[in-house]
Amino acid sequence: MPKPIVVDTYALVKWINGEAGYSGYSEFLTSPSWQRIITPVTLCELKLAMLKKEAGLDEWVASLAFTKQICEVRPLTESVMLRAAEIKFKYMAESKINLSMVDSICVSLAESLDAPILTGDKGIKLVEEVRVLP
Repeated sequence: MPKPIVVDTYALVKWINGEAGYSGYSEFLTSPSWQRIITPVTLCELKLAMLKKEAGLDEWVASLAFTKQICEVRPLTESVMLRAAEIKFKYMAESKINLSMVDSICVSLAESLDAPILTGDKGIKLVEEVRVLP
């Protein structure tokens, strides 16, 4: 049975764009050993990344189709959203790590699933609630 892993937008964008240094994500994004999970907010952030790089409609559609093919889009629950607010506040108040709300949602979802997060985001790597891969 595949192990769950929450995939952060950072990892998706770097891998989709084929950026140097991110080929290590392939193991997690293509192996049947992992159940890749994202949220609708991840798709929103992916769309924003495509708009920023001025991707055309074809590239966006291909990126969306690829992402939905390899990842399960999990709806957000009230408990995950409320926990995300607590996580954001904790790190903002205690350690001055300014996690975005999207990153806080990612951390909250991973925590609720007892799953690691696939990311290269430096802020998420400092969070103690979850394990970060690679």
